[in-house]
Amino acid sequence: MAYWQGKAGDPDGAAAALAELLPVRERVLGPEHPYTLITRHELAYWQGKAGDPNGAAAKKRDQPHPHPRTQDLHTCSTRRRSL
Repeated sequence: MAYWQGKAGDPDGAAAALAELLPVRERVLGPEHPYTLITRHELAYWQGKAGDPNGAAAKKRDQPHPHPRTQDLHTCSTRRRSL
C-alpha cells in the first residue's frame, strides 16, 4: 500500500506508513527477517524521495548485513519499481 501511495505522488505518506509498519515487523518478525529488512529499505527509499536524505541515509546505515533471501526480495522490489 505504501508503495502505491508513493507512486501516486505522496512520498511523505509512503514514508509515514512504512515508519509505522517497521517497528511492528521488527517486533513480530525480528529485526533481520527479510520482510523487515525490505521494509527498512523501502522506508529509506521513500524518505529520500520525500526530501529527507539524512533520514534515508540513517536507515540504510542501520541496515544489518543482507540476508541471502533479502537480496532476492530486494531484486523483486527493484523490478517492481521499474514498471
